[in-house]
Amino acid sequence: MPAQLNVSDIISNNILLLISTHVRRALSCRTLRLAGLGATNAPGLAKMRAERGPQVVGPRPSMGGTTVASAIQPHNERAAATWGAGGADYDGISRTIADSIDHCVLRLGLGPGDRVLDLATGTGWTARVAAARGAKVVGVDIGADLIEAAKDQARQAGLEIEFEVGDAEQLRFEDGSFDVVVSTCGVMFASNPKAVAAELARVCKPGGRVGLTTWPPDGTLAQMFQVMRPYMPPPPSPAPPSPFEWGRRERVQELLGSAFDLKFETGTTVLHEPDGEAVWRLFSTGYGPTKTIAGKLDPERREQLHRDFAKFHDQFRGELGVAMPREYLLTIGVRR
Repeated sequence: MPAQLNVSDIISNNILLLISTHVRRALSCRTLRLAGLGATNAPGLAKMRAERGPQVVGPRPSMGGTTVASAIQPHNERAAATWGAGGADYDGISRTIADSIDHCVLRLGLGPGDRVLDLATGTGWTARVAAARGAKVVGVDIGADLIEAAKDQARQAGLEIEFEVGDAEQLRFEDGSFDVVVSTCGVMFASNPKAVAAELARVCKPGGRVGLTTWPPDGTLAQMFQVMRPYMPPPPSPAPPSPFEWGRRERVQELLGSAFDLKFETGTTVLHEPDGEAVWRLFSTGYGPTKTIAGKLDPERREQLHRDFAKFHDQFRGELGVAMPREYLLTIGVRR
């Protein structure tokens, strides 16, 4: 590690989640994004609110008036900078999981008339897939640069989608605003899982659906974060909850089971790139966590991370290039 790197200057609380003791414990077996006050008719929501912890609530701006300052809670501002760092290049990351996004949208049965919230939308890949099926979509993300890129992508595709900066732990929408709430490998990285779970339930109307894809704690995506761990500062003590816990059925039941009838399915999306070097170029430019870590290292340490990252992915290289399987959990729920 470089000498005395400041945690808050290098990486957000969201990324520190990725190196919690829970992640390390799970990976040893394989060696290697609120404060909603409505929906009182929903069973279990009062309990979810009680468990999520105290929230700082400010005024919720009206549609079209959301600004970065009003939309993001102070404790998530560094997370916003980290995840937004990939900007327009993040769409290349979404391309690599496009089949898992299609899987989620298919199981949700999205179509004309559905009002959909795509939470942690990134550059809006999932939002575009939903809108292409006739749904009326709102995409929300904590990263301002991602939202600007999402708007550009939607315009180029000729799709009408509302995009705005927002905090998954404190959404501005009224209770029961959406027929469907979806997040593809997104809200699992929020710093307060219980707050996010309560918001998912609050803004989804009774009888509405929720769809999530999440990475499990023993999968290859979690292993990729282990490769980056030596280049990060140590996690705080006690360590925060691992985001990869969202990849376990039991944890999703704990978070959402009181408000949704849940069903699960697993899937595998394969990362195809020419070689490990190509994967490094993709992630060090387009993936906020990797780009942020690399950008804070001195040249020697950055090159070491570069080599380790490329080497990790080259172990999945065959005659035609890297083909790295990445397992995920698909959750589909119906709001009670």
